[in-house]
Amino acid sequence: MSSAPDLPVVAVVGGGFSGTALALHLKAFSAGKARIMVFEPRGRLGAGLAYSTTDSAHRINVPAGRMSVYPDDPEDFLRYLTTTDEHVTDAELIGRDDQPYPRRLVFGDYVATEIAPLLSSGTVEHRQAEVTSVISSAQDWFVTDSTGRQLRAQFVVLAASHPSPALLRPFMPFRNHPKLVSDVTKPLALDTIAPDDRVLILGNGLTAADVVASLEKRGHQGDIQSVSRRGLRSRGHAPVVQEPFGDFSSQPATTASTLLRSIRQSIEGAKAQGLTWHAVLDAVRGQAFAIW
Repeated sequence: MSSAPDLPVVAVVGGGFSGTALALHLKAFSAGKARIMVFEPRGRLGAGLAYSTTDSAHRINVPAGRMSVYPDDPEDFLRYLTTTDEHVTDAELIGRDDQPYPRRLVFGDYVATEIAPLLSSGTVEHRQAEVTSVISSAQDWFVTDSTGRQLRAQFVVLAASHPSPALLRPFMPFRNHPKLVSDVTKPLALDTIAPDDRVLILGNGLTAADVVASLEKRGHQGDIQSVSRRGLRSRGHAPVVQEPFGDFSSQPATTASTLLRSIRQSIEGAKAQGLTWHAVLDAVRGQAFAIW
C-alpha cells in the first residue's frame, strides 16, 4: 500500500481485539485510502490481554455462535471453529447448553487469521512497540513509541487495555509475600498456591471466575472465598438456547434511564412467556448498533 505524504494516517494504539477489529473495518470503510498503523508490543495482533491466555480453563463467556469480528455475520467465528481440530482435541468444548465455548486463545487465533492478509499486503501495518507519548500539533498528532520512532498521524484511536492490576495500599507491606498474587494475568502467577491452601479472592467478576476455574483445573482442594463491594456473582447462561426477545431498535431510547426501563419491562414480558432475562439481553446486544 502506498505511503504517500498526502495519504491520511490513522494510528491505532493497542492491537488486541478492539484495535484489530477497528483496523479490519477501517480498511473496508476507507477503501484503501488511509495508512493504518497499529501499535502493539505483542508479536501478533488480535489476541491482546483477554485472548492471549494459554490457560485451557479460560474460555469465551458466550457461545461461539455469538462471537465474531463482523457484526453483520455473527457466526463467522463458529465457521472458523469448524476448520480447527478443537472438536476432537478439546473434551470440554461443548457446554451444558450444547453450545461450543472454546478456549479464549482460539478466538485470538481467529482474529489474528482475519488480519493476517492485510498485514501481508501492507494494507495494515503492525509496529511492535509501546506508545510512549502522543502530542497534538495543529491538525496532526505525533506518536512516539518505545523504539524512539515517531509517526505523524491525522487520526489517533486509543484501543489500549486497562493497566495491569496494582496492589492495593493496605497490602503494600506484604508485597513481597510469596502467597500474595497481585496480578493473575502473569504467566505462572498461581503456581505459589498449594492444592490445600485457603484462598481469598478480592473481587467477584470474570477475572475471579478465571482464577477459580484455573485452580479447579489444577485440582485445588482448599477453601476459596471471594468478596466484592456489591456481593454479587457473575450470572450463568440460560439453561436452554432462547431466541432474542424485545424490540429496542424501532424506537431507540435516547437516554440510558429510558433504555434501562425498557429492558426491565421486556424482562417482565419475557418471564410471562417462560423466557429468562438472557433472551432480553441477547436482543439488546444484537440491536446495539441501532440503539447507539
